[in-house]
Amino acid sequence: MERILVIRGGALGDFLVTLPACAALRERWPAAHFACLGYPRVLELVTGAARGYFHEGRSLEPGSLAGFFTDGLILDPDWVDFFSEFDLVVSYLYDPSGVFARNLKRCHVPEIWLGEPKVPEEFGAPAALHFLGALPFAADAAFQEEALRSRVFPQAPDHAAAEALLGTKPPPFLAIHPGSGSATKNWPLENWVALLKSLREAGRPILLVGGEADGPAIEQLRPLATWTAFHRPLPELAALLSRADRFLGHDSGVTHLAAAAGAPVTVLFGPTDPAIWAPPGATVLRGGEGWVDCSVERVLSEIAPSGTG
Repeated sequence: MERILVIRGGALGDFLVTLPACAALRERWPAAHFACLGYPRVLELVTGAARGYFHEGRSLEPGSLAGFFTDGLILDPDWVDFFSEFDLVVSYLYDPSGVFARNLKRCHVPEIWLGEPKVPEEFGAPAALHFLGALPFAADAAFQEEALRSRVFPQAPDHAAAEALLGTKPPPFLAIHPGSGSATKNWPLENWVALLKSLREAGRPILLVGGEADGPAIEQLRPLATWTAFHRPLPELAALLSRADRFLGHDSGVTHLAAAAGAPVTVLFGPTDPAIWAPPGATVLRGGEGWVDCSVERVLSEIAPSGTG
């Protein structure tokens, strides 16, 4: 296998829990050239030799790829040339009728491995195991927790951007992301307000992070934070989170990014299953019906700095 392509759409968290499978491919064929077909914002995290996964990335978004999802069409010749360069394609695209896979075969790809992009609700194990299961050489392997951890590797420009916001030697701080991809997974905003007020009164520095979907919550919480990082490039955000004394968030892509960057993580879980979606090694707080089991006081106790109870 000299050239290997991984195809992975989905949101940030979906991509990040696929990284252990990507790492397994790199370990199996360390001399191969690796490429990824995905969404540009996420590809920035993992493209480039120093970032540990892919030598090149290409966007899934061009309309010219649409013909690959219909049987019998003339395929875009540029895409045919692109796919034909690879000895192995590992696809985690949603392709229930197999049309995309059949069109890949028309490009004379010698080996195609297919993985389901969605983890079954009843899976009951870390999501990374689901994606590793698409690799024939890894499907029956027994993996330790460490092998199921996603990791990202911010580079010098990312760390420089983090230092521009935080300074070169910031005090120990808590990073907080009050959002997720679904409102049903979010701790009530009034709880976040109360939490940040308590932390501010205690003098604990806070880095507030979020993206465009988190705008209303960020605007309400911004006056209570020490620093705010809003809609930053993901490599820069990873560098910021890697400096945190602890990260607090929901079941979200940013939580997986914080864990992958090396921050100790506490996750507030509502309706989703932490057995599947909690980053390995994370502290999990279950909210219960209406978040009754996840009071502000309990969260404050769980995220207290070491030695303070």
